[in-house]
Amino acid sequence: RGEGYRTPLYVTYQNDFKGFERDFNRFWEALVSDIQTYSPHTVILSSEWMFSDFSKVSRVPLAEFLGQYFSIVKVVAYIRSPVPDYLSSLAQRIKTGYLIPNPAARKIRAIIEYYLEQFPNSVELHPFDRKQLLEGDIRRDFLSRYVPEALNAIEMPRGGQVNASLPWPLLRGLQQLLVLEQNHTERANIRTRAR
Repeated sequence: RGEGYRTPLYVTYQNDFKGFERDFNRFWEALVSDIQTYSPHTVILSSEWMFSDFSKVSRVPLAEFLGQYFSIVKVVAYIRSPVPDYLSSLAQRIKTGYLIPNPAARKIRAIIEYYLEQFPNSVELHPFDRKQLLEGDIRRDFLSRYVPEALNAIEMPRGGQVNASLPWPLLRGLQQLLVLEQNHTERANIRTRAR
């Protein structure tokens, strides 16, 4: 349901729910077509945006929706500790021109409870901490736990391709440019973000 739903990828959709819904339907139809064509044993759906409580915006419960396509659903979430999570969020918001959030931990308990309600006994949580991940890589860690036979089938580049935050002096410079361009009490517009 589009009412009150803040579309993900603000820059792409700018809260254009119809465009977001159209792209979702196109993606989902292609996915279902691939499943019918290849009959895979396992399908992995992965997105940061899936870690949400969809109960207020869904026309049907998530378990019922996914149950039309999958006989077994396992929910896996990698959870980052609150302090590194806030610092990452702060850096990302500075980089993309969003308003700076006040220090706070994300409210994830309700989301975890939502998934536990939808998929009882099928939710597994792991720490998102490079020191605790297999070879410091979330993809390798996930595959080794859940689809070990895929580890050798998928080429994963080593080194250099990590999601590293920009250095803080550069982030401060970006923040100063943003303030010069636009009042920082407002969300940055597309022009400012692109610049």
